[in-house]
Amino acid sequence: MRMTGCPNGCVRPYLAEVAMVGKAYGVYNIMLGGGYSGSSVNEEQALALLKPLFKRWALERGEGEHFGFLIRELALLSLYWMGANFMTNVAEGDEE
Repeated sequence: MRMTGCPNGCVRPYLAEVAMVGKAYGVYNIMLGGGYSGSSVNEEQALALLKPLFKRWALERGEGEHFGFLIRELALLSLYWMGANFMTNVAEGDEE
């Protein structure tokens, strides 16, 4: 978990499994699901991950539905299969 009051990314909160970034006194943005080791991807990998998500959002979204809704919905649905298999689904290099 990484927590900061700095909106500029001090302490690299955006890479944490649980991140809290201050917006105002006592108000935080919470981000979940970062990699344990702070893994990064190259441009080709980023596009391969994002293109299908953007396509799905474009095809399935409801009126006024933002991209973040799809991501939250997919994350919640993945909790059903994740459970006890969490550590077996960790990408190579994330288990350190």
